[in-house]
Amino acid sequence: MNRFTIPVVAVSICAALVLAVSTLTAEPVKEPAPVVELEKEPVPETPVAPKPPVDEAKAKLVLAALAIADNDLETGFKRAQEGLQFHTKKNYMDAGWKYVEAIRHNPADSTSVYNLACAMSLMGEEDAAAKCLDLSIRLGFRDYDHILKDPDFDPVRKTETFKTLFANLETFRERRGGVTGKDHVMASGIFLRYRVITPVGYDGVTPYPVVLALHGLGGNLESFSVVTHALKEAGAIVVVPNAPYAIAAADDVIGYSWWIGAPNQEEEKAPRTLVQSMAASRHHVEKVMEEVIGSYAIDPKRTYVMGFSQGAFMAYSAGLSGKNIFSGVLVAGGWLPPIITDRSLEASKKVKCFVAHGADDKPVPFEKAQEALTRLTEAGLNVSFRKYKAGHELNEKMLKDMADWIRKN
Repeated sequence: MNRFTIPVVAVSICAALVLAVSTLTAEPVKEPAPVVELEKEPVPETPVAPKPPVDEAKAKLVLAALAIADNDLETGFKRAQEGLQFHTKKNYMDAGWKYVEAIRHNPADSTSVYNLACAMSLMGEEDAAAKCLDLSIRLGFRDYDHILKDPDFDPVRKTETFKTLFANLETFRERRGGVTGKDHVMASGIFLRYRVITPVGYDGVTPYPVVLALHGLGGNLESFSVVTHALKEAGAIVVVPNAPYAIAAADDVIGYSWWIGAPNQEEEKAPRTLVQSMAASRHHVEKVMEEVIGSYAIDPKRTYVMGFSQGAFMAYSAGLSGKNIFSGVLVAGGWLPPIITDRSLEASKKVKCFVAHGADDKPVPFEKAQEALTRLTEAGLNVSFRKYKAGHELNEKMLKDMADWIRKN
């Protein structure tokens, strides 16, 4: 029983006591005065407001629909990236506000809702963290392994709310496992999509630089186009292909990988499927660039391959193979593949490189970027190296610096 609720019996007793006291203390009852019937003035009926015409109602509905649909996805992405930067610096208050702004611009952004849950947890706000986490899952964030192990939830992990929530997630994850069996892979000719984003003023005659942008593990051309179209500021044509191998991404959309197998294995010790799938992807990247050069007005001296994370690995592989298809390589959050031999680097001396890396990158430690820098410079390549106060990300500042570098090279 709520401590603010008065029992019904007590109310009845109080009412009876009040009535008894009133009866004892009341004045004698007087005879009522005779009632004189008067003619009543007719009460005018309240006019009913007419319903708006159908066209007016439709116009209001259209305006409401447009207000909902007027989401600025690009601004939403920028705010989400700014939130991650604050998050990395352990400024969870400002991170939370940036996530809120990102969600306002893109209400379906399950990742920003999830990150908001993390920020709430790290601030000790158990109820808000639980509700945001629940909403992120309902919006499609389904990387249950990551959720259950995420240290951002350590401050609230032992509370009854999160014990129950995580127990339910464990159960659901087990049920979602489905039927197990042995998977097989075979080589086969396939058709793969890529998107070409031309800058304002492109006329099909004047040669333009071109940037082939390679997404990270679990990405796709849709999400990476939103990120990399900023490179148009460099006056370049931006080409975004899907990687060849479909995988289940974190938010239940279709994502893609540039190879099949563990992404961090040393290539010379890796299984045959991993090595062969990498080689097929390199060939795919080269063929996409060849097709774009044959279909668009391209400056042959300004062809670039750019990549983030796993895409950076692939950008190195294709750009420093010694074939000199690309004049420049731009990478963020990546590492240099073991397959790049000294002979390949010797043949790639004319290729310029831009290397960007977050100092707080956990999946690909900053040391990996330093190792790449050492090897590339020792081989005689021209390298621009930038260190950022960031984690494993490709943020607005990195993209701006890349665009500036492309303009100058």
